[in-house]
Amino acid sequence: MTDLWRKVLRSWLVATLVASVAASTFIAAVDPYDAEPIPGFGLGYTRAQAPRTAHASRARDPAFDAAIIGNSHVQLLNPLRLGQATGARFVSLAVPGSGVPEQKALLDYFLRKHPEPPKAVVIGIDEYTCRAGPIKREQLQGGPFPFWLYASDLLTYAKGAFRSAVFEDAVALALGVGGANVLAGRDGYWNYESGRTWRAPEAAVAARTMSLADSPGPFRGIEILRDMLDAIPPLTPVILVITPVYAPWRPPLETPAGLSEIACKDAIRAIAARINVRVLDFRRDIPLTRDPHSFWDGSHMTEAAALLIEAAISEAFQAMKK
Repeated sequence: MTDLWRKVLRSWLVATLVASVAASTFIAAVDPYDAEPIPGFGLGYTRAQAPRTAHASRARDPAFDAAIIGNSHVQLLNPLRLGQATGARFVSLAVPGSGVPEQKALLDYFLRKHPEPPKAVVIGIDEYTCRAGPIKREQLQGGPFPFWLYASDLLTYAKGAFRSAVFEDAVALALGVGGANVLAGRDGYWNYESGRTWRAPEAAVAARTMSLADSPGPFRGIEILRDMLDAIPPLTPVILVITPVYAPWRPPLETPAGLSEIACKDAIRAIAARINVRVLDFRRDIPLTRDPHSFWDGSHMTEAAALLIEAAISEAFQAMKK
């Protein structure tokens, strides 16, 4: 190698190192998702973001002392209404399409950022929780998720944050450029019914079966759910909500799918057999699930159904406080 090429390579390496350090320092100084991985750094706010990143700021906000964990099946549970009924200050940390690994990461982050025991935790349970058999942890996820953003150690955060998309978000925040068109408020609530007219759900025109579980176990998601319960302070009331589906879609009890559903519910109740944990099972043949107006598509509830479920959550919460 000639002296000229050595100088070029050395200059390139130095420039790359300087640029990398400058970019990392800039990301840390701006803290585009308001996660405050380094105390005292950051602008103290963030742009409008999709829930996967926006929750980093919401979940550490001291204005909230209770949380709703889950995916789009609990998105319509209203933090403000639940707070008015229970006296707790709820934040919705629902992430559409998420599974139990993502939900555990969010719960762990929320608990770390709130040293005092939360007033309440509501966790939604659906097919992701009850996935069974010899599957990998990744198969329990709903899709890509920034686990690094919610990590407990700075090194993991730093490795995840050192990417072009994060740098671009940091630049946009520093320049005051608007974020994504997200409808959720500060408490994470997004009313996906807003501006829409109810239509007959798919269930009204197409028969199908939606089982809670596809085999009788073992349930890897339940193992993660147990770890989530173990992490919650013993004095915190926990409500596990098995989210509803349109009743005609549920499998007959005597079928393999029906027996698998029973097995998963039994596993859920087994890990919930402790003080301050209650299971609310809405995946049953009840008036709420027989009414097609309770659903948009057979599994995502309408606000009419959300109001009934919130009332049940509030009643369980009040009973646990006595």
